[in-house]
Amino acid sequence: MTTGTPRSTTTSCSRRAIRRARKTVDADLINKELDKHGASLEAGEERRIKQAIERASNIPGYDVSTGHRFSLVEEFHETLFEKVSPGGLQSQRYFDIADELGLDEKTPLPTPEEIAKGLKGKTWR
Repeated sequence: MTTGTPRSTTTSCSRRAIRRARKTVDADLINKELDKHGASLEAGEERRIKQAIERASNIPGYDVSTGHRFSLVEEFHETLFEKVSPGGLQSQRYFDIADELGLDEKTPLPTPEEIAKGLKGKTWR
């Protein structure tokens, strides 16, 4: 994931929120210390990742303390970009946001808030 690239979260094969990743880091929690790969973190950012790891450890079978990539994001913007074909996803699915919004390659991407509004009510297969 490229820092600053708008991404979406998936729930039941629908994109429900858009956010902009400020920073992405691969990190492992070893002996209560965060071993970071790829980005420097401020104290508050490191604390947020440690808290996320701690919360995930309370979910059976959901250990993210090693081998995971964390994205530090700005606020989420609600949308509904819904999958209408039957069946679930077999793997990750990436979308060309410019194509989905009907933008040409010369047009810069809008803000995450504008993307969320533009995707609301659109469907995909």
